[in-house]
Amino acid sequence: MSSPTQTFHATCHCRAGFLSFTIPTSHLPIPAHFCHCSMCRYINGTLMSIHAKISPPQFDKSAFTTYNFGKTCVKFFCTTCGAHMLDRVTQSKSKNSEVGDDNEGVAGHGEEEEEWFIAVSLVEAEEDTWDFREHIFVQSTHDGGLATALTDIDGKHVKLWKERPVPDQDRFPRGDWTPKQDEARKKIHWEKLQAKCLCGGIEFFISRPNSMTFASTPPSLVPTDKSKYHGSHDACTSCRLIFSNAIVSWVFPPISALSLPDGSAYPSNGLFGTAKVYKSSKDVERTFCGTCGASATYTCADRRGMVDVAAGLLRGEDGDVRVEEWVEWETGKMSYDEDAVWPGVIAAFREGLKGSG
Repeated sequence: MSSPTQTFHATCHCRAGFLSFTIPTSHLPIPAHFCHCSMCRYINGTLMSIHAKISPPQFDKSAFTTYNFGKTCVKFFCTTCGAHMLDRVTQSKSKNSEVGDDNEGVAGHGEEEEEWFIAVSLVEAEEDTWDFREHIFVQSTHDGGLATALTDIDGKHVKLWKERPVPDQDRFPRGDWTPKQDEARKKIHWEKLQAKCLCGGIEFFISRPNSMTFASTPPSLVPTDKSKYHGSHDACTSCRLIFSNAIVSWVFPPISALSLPDGSAYPSNGLFGTAKVYKSSKDVERTFCGTCGASATYTCADRRGMVDVAAGLLRGEDGDVRVEEWVEWETGKMSYDEDAVWPGVIAAFREGLKGSG
């Protein structure tokens, strides 16, 4: 008699992208990880990605655009809304793999196999379907990124690894990454902050605020420190299904502070380079890269003159992904947490934000 199985479905915001996969129920909950590598940040527009390894899925490839990263990883994102749904990794059977920086290497010699990783935020499943075990490639963030605010979920510790989990994990009950000690680092007051997707098709710069920067900014988005911009995290359904992530981070400059690499003004319609526009609702337009799929910006009719920038594209010169020399992060709350599909994860993250304030 065959073992019982369960089939799961995943879809994006526009619902053009759809897949299903089936696993034995004995494999539940499915191990999942938070990846903080630069590839995931620059190709999603988020400060981390959330993936799980699954059995080969069933899906219509015609709804997706593919982006090849190195020689081993192919990423599938929705051609219409840009949501990254799936990664296919080709590895030699002797090498364990995860979605992360090392996947840009050369495929192994000899017999190879395909591994599939799903963006679990798009899967229509209860929170207890997933076993959130670890943060990987935390060292890539320099400052810990979002990992430092999500170290415990429902009483279970989530390990923080510099790169991938080490073989002798019992030696590291909390993982092998630890926050940097206070260092005498020279603070650089850069005049412009770069935002750039993985393939480089979308690239622009944010200038430092001046005395007039926040003249028309809604009070809730004006930072206390006027030398920085306001930043916040949200869990809204639309962002989750477009960014393929349960936690989406934003920075809020006015369009007047943005410029293109050649020094020209940022276009009011957001179309330049490889940018594509997706209208997620009547008065909301979002842009994403048509080549690599990175979500980039959000604009809406009731905040004309502002461009919400996906924080995962920001590239601070000191390497810290939270770019706190530029961004004053909201630590007391999380936007649209009532939309959360994973109440345990979001509650843990919200509590972690309070601790970082």
